[in-house]
Amino acid sequence: MGNSVIFTPQQAEGELETTLNQIDIEGQYHIAFINKSKTTDEMFTETTNMLLPLDTPINGFTEEDNEAFSDLAGEEDVNAEVISDNLLNFAQERIAPVAFAFQAEGQTYGFVFYGDEDIQRSPEDWMSLFSGINGEDLKNIPGTSQDWFDFAVRHEIGHILNPRFEQSATSTLDWETKADALSLTHVYSEAAGGLTETGEAFIAARAFASVYRAPTVFEDVDGSLVETFDLEHATNGLLNPDGTYSNVDPAQAMRELVELKTTAAVLVGYHKEYNDYDDFDVTPYSPQITDDLDILSDDGETILEDNPQRQYHTFKAMQEANVPPGIAAQKYISDYLEALEKYAPSLTVLEDPEERAAVDLYRKQAFQDLPNVYKDIQPLMRGFDANREEGPNFDPDSPNNMEAVVGENGPALVHPMAQSL
Repeated sequence: MGNSVIFTPQQAEGELETTLNQIDIEGQYHIAFINKSKTTDEMFTETTNMLLPLDTPINGFTEEDNEAFSDLAGEEDVNAEVISDNLLNFAQERIAPVAFAFQAEGQTYGFVFYGDEDIQRSPEDWMSLFSGINGEDLKNIPGTSQDWFDFAVRHEIGHILNPRFEQSATSTLDWETKADALSLTHVYSEAAGGLTETGEAFIAARAFASVYRAPTVFEDVDGSLVETFDLEHATNGLLNPDGTYSNVDPAQAMRELVELKTTAAVLVGYHKEYNDYDDFDVTPYSPQITDDLDILSDDGETILEDNPQRQYHTFKAMQEANVPPGIAAQKYISDYLEALEKYAPSLTVLEDPEERAAVDLYRKQAFQDLPNVYKDIQPLMRGFDANREEGPNFDPDSPNNMEAVVGENGPALVHPMAQSL
């Protein structure tokens, strides 16, 4: 069977014409594009049968599989029809395009789901969805709704064309980066090299999320692979300036990202506890015992999430102090600061003179304190291993942990639910 692209009934193929015409897919593939806003259960079953016969066996489900399939754990005779009964309802709960991939006899099968809201979403709304930045704070986002929709759909196509059979946070970061690189370099690269302005904005969205929402080593997680969403989508750290895939070690990049977030959280938590910059009352940081660092980090993480200006000035101090010193860490910091200054400048400016004076004092003290904070967290970082099979912050009892499922007698279901975006 040759390559094929299948659309759901009553769906206008023109919705995806630009997306599909601008990407060169090699190898054997069979992909169904599903507009979940226009597709009923019966229509989806019909489309599934067109893609893969409904009686095709899919074996190997375990209780750790994604919640979309948790009720299939231990079941025998699971086939494509059973999968189709689960997929559509679960995809309809997602807020962005999402892909599901299968392999059989050396060929690739996959579904890409999207909705009318994805087609209609504005560039500002796409950037907000990617980054977590409030849409009202975003300015001058380039591109059109179609541009951003195309990027998201091509990213999901990248997951189907590059399936994986292992589950770890590091492999996810590598996998997500390759999907981004495929999407960027097929459309947004200029002939002379480098990215278009819209392509640069896509990477900026990743830069926002990498620092703005990634967890620290102290973050309390219930189902780590959900909570580490942005840690695993910190693709800007592994992308070259032209949007191509680099040779940066994903495990090292991930470690340095967690290191910088943890350093920032402890620093901010300490300054909240011991300093009052409005009254110019400043106590320099002194080494803390490990038990205290956890509390400081929790407080600092909350402040960083709730106060974008404090976050901006904290990372400016980290850039000035070159802490953490790693190449990947400093790239994450500089990418984030440049993105904020370009696309959310209101979050970097304080109009009140007294507030500016307090922040200036904070920056100066933070610059002096950062080397000691960084040194203090190193014993804790020894326990962080981004190459663990399960990934960081693994919760073995969570239904959100996803393992590769390789059937002995039929197709392998590769990553039951590919995280959207």
